[in-house]
Amino acid sequence: MESLREYTILTQYGSIHTLEAGSGIPVIFLHGWSVSAFTCLRILRVLSQRYRILIPTIPGSDPSFKWKKNPSPEDFQEVLSEWMDKVNVKKPIVVGHSLGGIMAVLLTSAREKEIQKLILLDTVGVSENRHSKEWISAWLRKRVQTYKRYGVATVAKYIDQEFIKNAVFRTKDFWYLSKFARQVDIREEIKSFKLPVTIVWGEEDIFTPISIAYGIKKVAPGATIHTVSGNHDWPVFEPQLLLKYL
Repeated sequence: MESLREYTILTQYGSIHTLEAGSGIPVIFLHGWSVSAFTCLRILRVLSQRYRILIPTIPGSDPSFKWKKNPSPEDFQEVLSEWMDKVNVKKPIVVGHSLGGIMAVLLTSAREKEIQKLILLDTVGVSENRHSKEWISAWLRKRVQTYKRYGVATVAKYIDQEFIKNAVFRTKDFWYLSKFARQVDIREEIKSFKLPVTIVWGEEDIFTPISIAYGIKKVAPGATIHTVSGNHDWPVFEPQLLLKYL
């Protein structure tokens, strides 16, 4: 990828690793739990053909900084807002996948007037009253589904390598962010949003059921819901499906 740029942004909390490519309208993409911006190289490759795409590694995930405490939603609001100022983007489209959906909502809640549009992809952040064992079971079934759909070697390259790094070197944040993803409810933030909200979901998502999308729409009647072919991990492996909603 000729235009790929890699750098770190220093914030009051620590350094945020960032990948960037392309030019034009800026798109901020926030990835899911246990991975990093490197998981999103296909997203960078596809979206950078039309947009300036920026992907920070979510704080707590390697190679961004380790949290020195259990961060609150307000901490994520502050650090992502500071990051956004320092990368110098104007009127970006903000896209969040899975845990990144929570991060996208938190960033938008802090900077809504400066954001063009919010897109949520198979996100968490609406309580489904699932026990932690049910979450683990659903995640394992989703992983098997992803291997079958996209191939073991491909999934290992884009997801498993980053998963192992975070599990080994960021163990505390790894588990805390998993808990954070299950417990934070984004509906309180979303119900006050005035900007356009688009929700896109994989038809075969067995990890975050589409009932979450309708839970979001209930508090944001103006939001639109679309489905695409794929499971929970479709944005990582089939980012071309996202283009029509940007």
